[in-house]
Amino acid sequence: MAVSKLITALLLAVPAFGTVLRSQAGTCPSSAIYWGMEKDAASDTMFAERDLPTPGECEAVMSEVPKDGEIKLCGPGKWSISRMSCDKHEYKNVEIDHPKEDFTKTTCKVYPLKDYFKINGFIGSVVFTC
Repeated sequence: MAVSKLITALLLAVPAFGTVLRSQAGTCPSSAIYWGMEKDAASDTMFAERDLPTPGECEAVMSEVPKDGEIKLCGPGKWSISRMSCDKHEYKNVEIDHPKEDFTKTTCKVYPLKDYFKINGFIGSVVFTC
């Protein structure tokens, strides 16, 4: 009787564990994005973490951004940022690649928007892939 309860518990737990693993892999837990759109009194950029877009899906941003704004990207992944909306995302997009061999969750790089004329002043959409 106890053996059958154990087998039943294991049969129920294994699919649930697989679902947790798949959901964590889908959100890319080792990657993060921070928007730096404001400066403090010392003119240092203040970064605020933002939720990552669903991997592989275009997310509309449609926002003006300051010309001295910055984006901090952490961890592995590929970011595609465009001035255009999702339906025209490929036109005037900027791609930034963080290979998993070179970037971990704690490895971050800051990208000044002024260095990317295609998106400086306005971000229309973002696509992220793990």
